[in-house]
Amino acid sequence: MRVELPRYPVYRPSEAEWLGELPEGWQAIQLARINTKLTNGFVGPTRDILRDEGVRYLQSLHIKGGQIIFDTPYFVSPEWSAAHKKAILKTGDVLIVQTGDIGQVAAVTGEFAGCSCHALIIVRAKRQMIDGFFLSAVLRSHYGFHSLKSVQTGALHPHLNCTNIRDIFLPIPPLPDQCAILAFLDRETAKIDRLMAVRQKQVECLQEQRTAVIHHAVTKGLDTQAKMKSSGINWLPMIPSGWQTHRLRRTTSKETNGFWGDEPIGDENDISCIRVADFDRLRRRVKDVDKTQRSVPTSKRGARLLRRGDLLLEKSGGGEQTPVGCVVLYDEDGIAITSNFIAKLSPLTNYDSRFLCYLHQALYDLGITMLSVKQTTGIQNLDAFWYLNELAPFPPSAEQVEIVDHTRARNSRNCASASPPPIVAEVATKRTCSGVTPKA
Repeated sequence: MRVELPRYPVYRPSEAEWLGELPEGWQAIQLARINTKLTNGFVGPTRDILRDEGVRYLQSLHIKGGQIIFDTPYFVSPEWSAAHKKAILKTGDVLIVQTGDIGQVAAVTGEFAGCSCHALIIVRAKRQMIDGFFLSAVLRSHYGFHSLKSVQTGALHPHLNCTNIRDIFLPIPPLPDQCAILAFLDRETAKIDRLMAVRQKQVECLQEQRTAVIHHAVTKGLDTQAKMKSSGINWLPMIPSGWQTHRLRRTTSKETNGFWGDEPIGDENDISCIRVADFDRLRRRVKDVDKTQRSVPTSKRGARLLRRGDLLLEKSGGGEQTPVGCVVLYDEDGIAITSNFIAKLSPLTNYDSRFLCYLHQALYDLGITMLSVKQTTGIQNLDAFWYLNELAPFPPSAEQVEIVDHTRARNSRNCASASPPPIVAEVATKRTCSGVTPKA
């Protein structure tokens, strides 16, 4: 969303090609010249330093949407924090996620002054040149985000290092202009936050309704007058009398783990590789986006090649809000494989892949999938053998199709409603990438 603001009277060419012209009085300055501190938080194993209470220990998972949200508590002892002074934060410091979700940036508010941090880039601005909160806003803008992405390394695990970000050029107005811009952003983003909060509540209600529709359809069927019988499943006492129960593994071929391959080089070995980031968790499909390209020789493809109707099982990753174990349906015809964090499940002929996808979603939403999850060092791993050993209900093939058609029809209205209208999408974009680069 482009915000139309009044033009400055005079513009001058800047040193940075990406920035183009800047208002007279503004400067394009490299990050290296506007900080008094540019370093990393503590980098190393945490298993021996974490405590149940003490000094709050910020990590990349706490940097969300331009804010520090300490919703997953980690602590270190005051003695450890004092011995690692370079990781201690001050108000106005800017934190940049260094590995993984590149582009997440937040300024340290007074609430988090004195905290320590882990594997985050810390930038302490020269106050006579730039306000730390303005620096955070610049780095969160469309220009700042792409500047950080332009210097990241790695594909499977994107990474930033202090040496590379030093050379990023940033638009720096006089301090009074910085204060005025920050006040404008606070005022405008507050309006957007209120609108987004209302919309989020609507979406959550629709998602709950969608989940309920799917759960009822795949566990009780469509006939409300159907005779019921004991299922033998702990979490589902009764099922329609014409249904069967058996283990999930009987519905698909043996799972085939993906392969990450090497960096693409533009030859015949390049192939699309589906990652967990490509999962649409609402619709349980693969997102219609450009896929990551990897170099995978023919000898490593074979059974890993995807076909329309395959199920993709997330085996590693996840988080507190989105646990590992999500299953999506591959409904494309392109040549592709999955990354090594995903297993391919090919449904057998007497099972409708769309019904199976709904069933896996119901198991995921009920928490059944989590029974087979192991967590080490903050990473969730799904034991596919144990998960596919779970008992589940299965109607006859024809009824599977009826359930799919009915569920799709019921949920199509919810999906349409859950997609934000253009104005909400625009303001959400504006909230995420609050522009501080002036209109030229």
